Amino acid sequence: MKNKEIVSIEPILASFDNLKSLNLSFNMISKVEYLPPNIEELYMNGNCIDEIRLPTSKPIKSLIHFGAARNKIKQPALVQLVKVFPNLFSLDVSFNNLCTLKSCLTWLKSLENLRMLYLEGNPLVLTPNYSHVIMERLPSLKLLDGHSYFVDNKKKS
Repeated sequence: MKNKEIVSIEPILASFDNLKSLNLSFNMISKVEYLPPNIEELYMNGNCIDEIRLPTSKPIKSLIHFGAARNKIKQPALVQLVKVFPNLFSLDVSFNNLCTLKSCLTWLKSLENLRMLYLEGNPLVLTPNYSHVIMERLPSLKLLDGHSYFVDNKKKS
């Protein structure tokens, strides 16, 4: 369904119980509203997403990767995203409109399974010591913006 000039996600999509991977990249979707309940991988790069309208009362715990690079995601959409997809292993929100590192980290640290994170291209990367701050606050990350980081979590005496 990549590059098909799709403008919205139809409610019927939520009835596809066996769908595990979905690529809706490079369309014109602005809201994430309906998704299959057992989806594991979702690719929505290069759309116009600025809103996640899925109910937080029914989180999609099966989703482990969400690719949403090159959209219009701001802080409110990120907050909703974290609440709706609590078990993400990999999150790509590079080249969006995320501006405040501190507030993004407040929400991202609730993603206990997160190991791969892509934030490059957002205004927040201009924060002094950006990579160091993220790796310090999210010590379980293994990959940040495509680079491997290993933080020594042992206390120094």
